[in-house]
Amino acid sequence: MGPAKVYLARQPIFDRGQQVFGYELLHRVGDGETWDPDDDVVTLQVIRKAVLEFGLNALAGRHRLFLNVGPATLSQQEYRVFPAERTVLEVLERADVTDALLVDVAAARTAGYQIALDDYIGDRRFDALLPLVDIVKLDVLDRSDDEVRDTIDHLRSVAPAAQLLAEKVESEAVFRSLLAQPIGLFQGYFFKKPITFETTCTVPGHQAALLRVAAALQASDVRFDHLATLISAVPALTFQLLRLANSASLGVARQLATLHEAMVTLGLGQLRKIVHILLATSGTSGPQVIGTTGLIRARICARLAARDGGDEDAAFTVGLFSLMDVALRRPLVDILAEVKLRSDVEEALLDGAGILSHYLRVAQAAEDVGATDLGQTDAAALFLEAVAWAETLIADLAP
Repeated sequence: MGPAKVYLARQPIFDRGQQVFGYELLHRVGDGETWDPDDDVVTLQVIRKAVLEFGLNALAGRHRLFLNVGPATLSQQEYRVFPAERTVLEVLERADVTDALLVDVAAARTAGYQIALDDYIGDRRFDALLPLVDIVKLDVLDRSDDEVRDTIDHLRSVAPAAQLLAEKVESEAVFRSLLAQPIGLFQGYFFKKPITFETTCTVPGHQAALLRVAAALQASDVRFDHLATLISAVPALTFQLLRLANSASLGVARQLATLHEAMVTLGLGQLRKIVHILLATSGTSGPQVIGTTGLIRARICARLAARDGGDEDAAFTVGLFSLMDVALRRPLVDILAEVKLRSDVEEALLDGAGILSHYLRVAQAAEDVGATDLGQTDAAALFLEAVAWAETLIADLAP
């Protein structure tokens, strides 16, 4: 059985000139998944897939992202792994307008997110929320011009600054009639149906490893070196964190080469949210690792770099990524195109160039020959120490 497939859909939102304004992300059930009626579970699934499986830039480029959010997601702020400057959080029409919801919405706006109210048809129970809403999505399906006009008149009295978006626009006739109203944005089958995207799941479970990482993140004296060690045991998670840290949405001025740099760039708050999302949406299987080989290589490379006074983190990354194509079942060149590592790390992995590639060749030679044939050499000592370190780490993370 091959790796599981992951699905996510997007539907574009257009302005009055029918130019793309943004994309709404929509959950689609993938291999081994079942549809969950809980809005917050669905939200976390969409966040995980968008951020860690597909990548936000691949889904929407520089356009705005519209994300449906349940009340718990708003309260716990898992949405903050999305960039605030181009994310619109959609409060669902099923939401109860409580004091807690109003506080959570206000906090999201303070953090820089825009707020939309989904599927609005004029229900007065939303009057307390509407002054905090930036975009109101008007459900126009099977509604007359007079009904739409009455709803807009009420909105203008309650939320005069809110931008209006007509959704479920199914025909050109409906679109033309809506142009007579002060509506600036449109969404519906008349323009484009949702398009489903597919990719291969790279984080199928890893709950034991994730629990260790989650526990380490809650410590009063969080140590990034310890976190890096734990995360390195899950190559797919390493790949995803580096890709996220190097994404254009974070505005990083330089390419990050190591997991340590990626974690510092993301910050503890982002890391905690990512790990929480993965735990909440993962299966029950134990850590999925390709064995100890990648970790052994990484450890040997780092020790060689330390001996030479070189960059230990970069050397460790080269060793770990040397088997990332096996772990993710994808060509290494495609993986590196997404992660965008530093040029010397990429050159070592793809071209065999530089001192980092020399360290990797030493590590590969050691594993090919084996410690017994190396004799009492420095390479043998390095190899044996790396094997013990990697096996201890894997054993500690076992369920």
